[in-house]
Amino acid sequence: MNPPDYQSGSPYNYIPNSNTGAYVSPQLTTQRHRYSHPQPQGYIPPQAYPPQVPYAASHAHPQPYNNYSQAPAPLQPGAPTVVSRTFRSLEDFVREQDQLDSTRSQHMKQAAANALAQGPQRRPRKKAPSAVDQEAIAAEARAVAEIGDTNWTGRLGEYRAAHPTAATIKGIEYNELNGPRFRCTVTIHEAPHMPFGQGDVSLSFTKKKEAKQYASKKAIDWLMQSGFMPPDGTVRWPKSTPLPGAKIIGPKIPTASPVVTGKTSFAAKVPPFAHKLGFSPPTYDISRVSEEAPIYNGFAHWPNDARIEGKVGEVINIYGQKSAKEAIAKLVLEFLADIENQRTASVGEAQADADTEASDKFHSSSPPVLAPASTSYEDVKEESKEDSQAKDSETKTFKTEDVKQDMVEEMNPEILVTIRAAAKQTKEVKEVKEEEGLKRKRSVSQDRETEENAGKALRLELSNPIT
Repeated sequence: MNPPDYQSGSPYNYIPNSNTGAYVSPQLTTQRHRYSHPQPQGYIPPQAYPPQVPYAASHAHPQPYNNYSQAPAPLQPGAPTVVSRTFRSLEDFVREQDQLDSTRSQHMKQAAANALAQGPQRRPRKKAPSAVDQEAIAAEARAVAEIGDTNWTGRLGEYRAAHPTAATIKGIEYNELNGPRFRCTVTIHEAPHMPFGQGDVSLSFTKKKEAKQYASKKAIDWLMQSGFMPPDGTVRWPKSTPLPGAKIIGPKIPTASPVVTGKTSFAAKVPPFAHKLGFSPPTYDISRVSEEAPIYNGFAHWPNDARIEGKVGEVINIYGQKSAKEAIAKLVLEFLADIENQRTASVGEAQADADTEASDKFHSSSPPVLAPASTSYEDVKEESKEDSQAKDSETKTFKTEDVKQDMVEEMNPEILVTIRAAAKQTKEVKEVKEEEGLKRKRSVSQDRETEENAGKALRLELSNPIT
């Protein structure tokens, strides 16, 4: 058989087979091998064929181009698949592919049978809870029953929003501990060193939300017990009750205060009242303590007046700068009113002492007044009887109880006239002093009544909340 034209560039360049002497196209064999059947597991693609050598007449017996001159042995289960590169005929190739398909099918059936025999794989069972876990579950059940259906976390957030405050830590800070079981504590501004929600050592929760709710409830319980929240659990106190969030430091409301009328602000009333008492207007020191909310602290002081030292009317945690100044001015007015009351009391005592001293000095320095010479002895005797019956206190210095009526009659008439004149003068002085005392009492009573009315008016205005 003459070889085909292998130099014509045709894709079917035939290669002589060493066993049969026939020419087989390597391109056709490779394409059939690649695309006729799916590749088995462990398939090794054929290497590039050696370069084709032109057929020569001197090559009577051409050498094979690979080491597979014999048909491959049947494949064993589990052995790597090796595919021959040349075949005696197309039937050998088809036979080999059928054998590979049969082997692959047997392997798949065997794997399915083994899987069916083993059964479905089960997950490992969880470890049974220990005695400690049982105790934690019991504690959790009690805590969940205590929480109930109330949203304690939301209520604590409402309280913080209604009472914003500034501190080195946040107003509400939760500390959560994750793990197989959850724990949570909360710290609030009112008790920065007291974390709530720790409970018993064995207290833990299967849900993070329940741990947070329990911590919030414990914080709210403490706020209600400490007076920061109403006992009914609402976040705000009634308007008639002062909020505990703002602490006002200052003197108590005095019994007498300056008269305040109209709607003038407290800050506008301070300068005239201070000038009235001889003081300059105070200096207000107000500072903001929170960047998240307009919360202010402040006080008033007199830096240029040594008579008033330290802070006056100090307030903390006041919402709004204007409200803070008004609260300080209100306390300053009370402070100045107290000073005015002290001065009024001291002036009244000093005036009474001065009046008594002047009266005594006048009485001791006045000379005795002699009666006219025309006064008869009988008249003097009759007047002496009337004076003795009146029991004048000042006459006792000149006439004692041991002096009897018969001794008076035997006394020198001139001496009796002198005694009578002195007694009369003493009586007149006493009447003048009594009249002055009555006038002073009426004046003091009127002043007190005026001060009480003014104090009532100021207390009524101070009792109204600052808007």
